[in-house]
Amino acid sequence: MRGNLKLPANPSLPDCQSFVGKMVKIKKFHKESVEQNLMFLFEECGELTKSIRKKIKMTVSKKSKISCPEDEASDVFWVLLKICNQLDIDLETAFRHKTAGDLKRVWK
Repeated sequence: MRGNLKLPANPSLPDCQSFVGKMVKIKKFHKESVEQNLMFLFEECGELTKSIRKKIKMTVSKKSKISCPEDEASDVFWVLLKICNQLDIDLETAFRHKTAGDLKRVWK
């Protein structure tokens, strides 16, 4: 299955979510709980924050081995999709529903 697994050239959000679901099985990450994955998500958000700090020249530990913001943002997205799959959340549908309501909302 590994050799056949490819993300389409212009993937939709459901394509990405499906791809992550398949990768989870291939990499044997399916035994991790939602709680564990939520902790991974927080960790990846921290790494994204640190990579942005480094990019905008804020103080960051020289020992830090953080990737570029693009890689860290991808990690955040990947773990978020993994959690959505665990909770049977269709992220595209949820996003469309939420943003439709947000368009009507007035922020003060």
